Amino acid sequence: ILDVTHEDVSVLLFLETLQGPAAEWFQHLPAASITSWATLWEAFEDRYKPSED
Repeated sequence: ILDVTHEDVSVLLFLETLQGPAAEWFQHLPAASITSWATLWEAFEDRYKPSED
């Protein structure tokens, strides 16, 4: 457990909160496309952040 980073915990907690379409979105991401908390957050924002028109 000493090798667990804050980033690891952030990713796991975030994934536990996903429900419905967001959980399905995550399940359908290409294998190995998420390599860090930053790439996960960026992908999530790209999908769910409203556009600024």
